[in-house]
Amino acid sequence: MVVVGLVGHLIDTGRVKIRERAFGKLEELGLMTYAAAKDSFYRGWREPRFKAIYLEFPELEREMAAEEVAYFQRGEMVEPGRTIKRTFEDPRLGRVEFGLRGL
Repeated sequence: MVVVGLVGHLIDTGRVKIRERAFGKLEELGLMTYAAAKDSFYRGWREPRFKAIYLEFPELEREMAAEEVAYFQRGEMVEPGRTIKRTFEDPRLGRVEFGLRGL
């Protein structure tokens, strides 16, 4: 669930030290209310329908140059209504564009 990831990110990056403060930070950022963040976080942990899935695509696996890795590791917040795009060259597929849109 997205809120679980956001709370984890806020703690991992040192922006907040505890979960309760992370819920408040999400409200400060205008993403959701403190109550909605707390409810969504704990619901995401509790209910199996919100569990994350992990998909692998071994046929697309390849070694990346250091510049490409640095490009993908840039931190950027996905905001509602905004799309973040990453473009890279793949030896088999050619130019590939990956987009992530905030809801």
